[in-house]
Amino acid sequence: MSDFISHPAKQLKRYAAAVLAVGVAMACTMLALPLTERSQVFLLLAAVVLSAWYGGPGPGLLATGLSVLGQTAFFERPYGDDLIRTLLFLVVAAGICAAAAGRRRAEDRVREQHEELAVTLASIGDAVVVTDAAERVTFMNAAAERLIGCRADEARGPAAGRGLLAGRGGDSRAGREPGGARDPRRGPDRAAEHPARPS
Repeated sequence: MSDFISHPAKQLKRYAAAVLAVGVAMACTMLALPLTERSQVFLLLAAVVLSAWYGGPGPGLLATGLSVLGQTAFFERPYGDDLIRTLLFLVVAAGICAAAAGRRRAEDRVREQHEELAVTLASIGDAVVVTDAAERVTFMNAAAERLIGCRADEARGPAAGRGLLAGRGGDSRAGREPGGARDPRRGPDRAAEHPARPS
């Protein structure tokens, strides 16, 4: 609900896409009626999947309700078979919407964690540079920008990341693990500076 209030245009677009998907599915179902004895629900189920994947559980539920209403237009006597098919459709569609809701919650948690991490790293007084496994700079706080003399957007990219870290401490892999944070002021490892003496 809060997402709808903060981004009404985006949410309306998602619900409109759900209505459009059901409309296309219903049109295709009606065109296929001469070829089958009863209406097929797999096109309507595909509309629910598309709506839930693109828009989330809300548009998915809307597509489910519209699909059920559309199926009632194809009910034929006796109604037992149609009711069973509609009930199974509701069960599967509800599972799809529940999965979409879980995926959306997981994405929201990951986004919130990234935002909290960015705020924490930005507030650290020491210089911090974060790279991924390909040695691309993904984050630099203000202290690192002042120390290195370039902005974070200028240091992005594998070549820039390797050159930046190597220029500040020899081997770009020294003192950090791939995907971790590294203080660019740290020099080469002590093992490299003081090799072990032979016994």
